[in-house]
Amino acid sequence: MANPGPATTVSNHPQALGTNQALRLIASAQSVNLAIAGDTASIVLDVSKFVPTSVVITNGLNSSGATTTIATATVGAYTGAGATGSTILTTAALTSNTGGPYVTITAATNPNTAISNPTNIYINVGTTIAATCDVFVYGYDLTFLP
Repeated sequence: MANPGPATTVSNHPQALGTNQALRLIASAQSVNLAIAGDTASIVLDVSKFVPTSVVITNGLNSSGATTTIATATVGAYTGAGATGSTILTTAALTSNTGGPYVTITAATNPNTAISNPTNIYINVGTTIAATCDVFVYGYDLTFLP
């Protein structure tokens, strides 16, 4: 029998893993404008069902691009616009995020609830400040590959 070549892993997700039931980046939003109340849509990365575990918020920058505190801003993450749909992270102040390189890792609000077929995750800003930040949503991918 001929050698079919090296073993490969095929994944529809941009993070190639040997299994899809793994902790993955579900969505990310770069330079979320904290100066405007409302939503920033972040596309879900090829996952049809997941359990959210954590939200990472970092890289607080002011309008000059210098690191700044974003502790007074309030941010949440939801599957629907206007803080509707499934709650991933309840809107709350980033009180511990007191400098640009500082990272806030917050446990998901409903880590025991699977979310099915979201197109976007909406990063909702409540209380505004003149700054931006990056937001990363992690969770366990429960999608079955064909």
